[in-house]
Amino acid sequence: MNIQASHSTGVFDVEPGRAPVLSFQGVSKSFSHENRSTPAIETINLDIARGEFVAFLGPSGCGKTTLLNLAAGLIKPDNGAVLRDGEPLRGPNTRVGYLTQSDALLPWRTVIANVTLPLEIRRIPRVERQARAMAMLERVGLGAFARHLPGQLSGGMRKRAALARTLVYDPKTLLLDEPFSALDAQARLAMQRQLRELVDELGLTVLLVTHDLNEAIALADRIVVFSKRPARVLEDIDIRHDPSILRQRRTSLDGSLHDRLWSLLENELEAGALR
Repeated sequence: MNIQASHSTGVFDVEPGRAPVLSFQGVSKSFSHENRSTPAIETINLDIARGEFVAFLGPSGCGKTTLLNLAAGLIKPDNGAVLRDGEPLRGPNTRVGYLTQSDALLPWRTVIANVTLPLEIRRIPRVERQARAMAMLERVGLGAFARHLPGQLSGGMRKRAALARTLVYDPKTLLLDEPFSALDAQARLAMQRQLRELVDELGLTVLLVTHDLNEAIALADRIVVFSKRPARVLEDIDIRHDPSILRQRRTSLDGSLHDRLWSLLENELEAGALR
């Protein structure tokens, strides 16, 4: 595995002549509660290239999810701009799929009915949405469970169903907010492997918020480490993986990167991030 690392400039190399899929340009965001303003992120500059898998690491509550919500167009920055394909994002970003810690499956709908829901909202004809949903369920290994209810599935299977629902409407970018944190170790590893395979197969761009250093190392092409709140970019590390990385998690090279990431986070925690 080849690792190239550099102190953050906040900008990743983008194909010449082509705008980044997402760009955070001098973005700051605060939240108000009871006449008190709490800054979440401060002057973030990041370019996300097409097809890139980027992991966000940082102390709890530092503003990583705020960046995902900005990328999704669910909130607006106080200062700066969020760009999609070079154009300012002025509303919901319809080209992203968003997967959170909760699978949010509707318990009264079968697995396939859950997966078809985004297509129903977009008024895709029934025959087409059934075919697309079934094809995606087969892709994630749940074809035989299409008529089951969510309560009849294991945690890992529910997460695969949620992933299928997220991918069925063909988003170009995935926003993942600790999607596997509730899974046991074996299910988590299986989901990580399947996610990486699907991302490579479909050519997706991914932003992943995680607190798991090993997960970031195993999945990402690039790891962005943030400071305590308000989040600033501490370091931006470019990683180019060998496909067998999941079997090489405990090599000395991985260990040195793990130690480096932990050192950055430990300094922030000691500075009072957990308050």
